[in-house]
Amino acid sequence: MDGDIQIQSEVGEGTQFKINLPIDIVEESEQTIAEETEIDFDLFNRELMVLLVEDNHTNAFIAKAFCENYGMRVMWAKDGQEALDYIDKMSFDLVLMDNQLPSVSGIEITKKIRQDIDKSLPIYACTADNQISTRQAFFAAGADFVIVKPIKEKSLNDALKHFQQFHYHAA
Repeated sequence: MDGDIQIQSEVGEGTQFKINLPIDIVEESEQTIAEETEIDFDLFNRELMVLLVEDNHTNAFIAKAFCENYGMRVMWAKDGQEALDYIDKMSFDLVLMDNQLPSVSGIEITKKIRQDIDKSLPIYACTADNQISTRQAFFAAGADFVIVKPIKEKSLNDALKHFQQFHYHAA
């Protein structure tokens, strides 16, 4: 970031850190902030079936509530095997796939869905790991989009706009 860090230390006196970062401060108008946070919940003209694959109860509750704001029906699978069982028995419009699952990763479940079950089912990965290598692994496994956790309303809205543009089939 073209900054500078200075450290000054004296035994028995303490240590002082000085960090200089050349950051431009941009003032935003209230209108710009309002436009950025505006969420469009009317993206779909029918109820979508969503499979949420998430082992954490709190994360699942939040993601489910966000999806329901769009009129979606959400089925919750707590691990990869339960997700595969749901996909075997039901039809889904979208899968939201966590990465850190018990026993098998979301990347591995995504591969299995792509190779053995459904090559066209949209799978949107949800991961707290914002590493490029994790994103690449999800895409290589067949994910269509990656959402970084914690899932926020705006990031889910961006993902659903992507879904609407590339995968949604209106009734």
